[in-house]
Amino acid sequence: MTAEQRRNLHAFRDYVRKILDPTYILSYMTPWFRDDVVQHIQAKKNNKGPMEAASLFLQVLLELQEEGWFRGFLDALQQAGYSGLYEAIESWDFQKLEKLEEYRLLLKRLQPEFKTTINPEDILPEISGCLLNQECEEIIQALKNWIEENPKLSFLKPGILTGRGRTNQTMGMTLPAQKCALDAFRTNRDSKILIATSVADEGIDIAQCNLVILYEYVGNVIKMIQTRGRGRARGSKCFLLTSNADVIEKEKLNICQEKMMNESISRLQGWNEAVFKEKIRQIQIQEKLIRDSQGKVKPVVDKKNKKLLCGKCKTFACYTADIRVVEECHFTVVRDAFRECFVTKLHPRPKKFGSFDKKAKIFCARKDCLHDWGIHMKYKTFEIPVIKIESFVVEDVATGAQTLYAKWKDFNFEKIPFDAAEMSPWAQDLNLQGVDGLE
Repeated sequence: MTAEQRRNLHAFRDYVRKILDPTYILSYMTPWFRDDVVQHIQAKKNNKGPMEAASLFLQVLLELQEEGWFRGFLDALQQAGYSGLYEAIESWDFQKLEKLEEYRLLLKRLQPEFKTTINPEDILPEISGCLLNQECEEIIQALKNWIEENPKLSFLKPGILTGRGRTNQTMGMTLPAQKCALDAFRTNRDSKILIATSVADEGIDIAQCNLVILYEYVGNVIKMIQTRGRGRARGSKCFLLTSNADVIEKEKLNICQEKMMNESISRLQGWNEAVFKEKIRQIQIQEKLIRDSQGKVKPVVDKKNKKLLCGKCKTFACYTADIRVVEECHFTVVRDAFRECFVTKLHPRPKKFGSFDKKAKIFCARKDCLHDWGIHMKYKTFEIPVIKIESFVVEDVATGAQTLYAKWKDFNFEKIPFDAAEMSPWAQDLNLQGVDGLE
């Protein structure tokens, strides 16, 4: 996450606090939140309510430093059904959420008048299989109540489909509940309308649905195609109902982009296959050149001398200054005293590869330890130990701090190339010291 994105999230925190109940997305945030933090947020909701819990959640979120947490937060919002909030944060455009809040308050004021002043037959003729898609869950419930309580519409028997985030400020629909709602709409001829949030945008196959109505809801061109595809019946139609000029312009842009996409696909399908493959190859080459030219920031090399201790018994093995890199990927120790620190046993699967002849395994010399440190090889004319960093603990000489590394590439110390001139005569004429009784 960039510094600007972090500032934006802090600036728009009031929008998030009003909308988000963090307890519904905590299960998707486990890679970034400790168990005690999750419990603290859940306790805050139980004692103070969802807004206080959201405040604590945002505070913890904005303090995270791990790479990828912001993308994880957006993915969690989408998976939990908060697609409106997801889109608002991704684009840093909260106008849509402001409008939805206005509609929710307006519906609360006008709902009593709907029953007496609006004739349903004027605005909603008899429908067979209709999917109403609306983002705000309070409006969904209001629409359902209005249809059920109006004698001229109650025969439609509307169903509801929402995400697992929340519906009535308490809990969202479970997967079984979602399945039941879909099954009822598919099989029950009396149920003619399904009112849904954006959870219905994709992945739903409703063969008899012949009308999709989007109320003040528009996404990108992909969402538009996916949502329109919910109507699977022959001759099905999709309508967007809105009085918002921005929404209208966005949908017009989607229609234009869809037309461009279809024309591009048609042209590509007419290409010669060899020409198409060559074009793709040229694009890949160009993309690689761009990536390579950007380069990667190299980490600062830690030139301080450190100790390597046996990962099991913590016996001193060598200093990082004693380590040399052989052909860029193997690490050996040139310190003469190191040969007293290990013992060897013939390798069960000796093997030759390149300039290397794998001959034996090396182990910590302490008889009560015998921890596996790596292998013993013949490299050209030299007998050298090749150690693996995961077998050792790296200790800072000055502070005593100890660190474990799984791979050499993770250990950013000064790597000195192997030089034959540094090798003592023992390395050229070494008799392997056996390990008695080692299995």
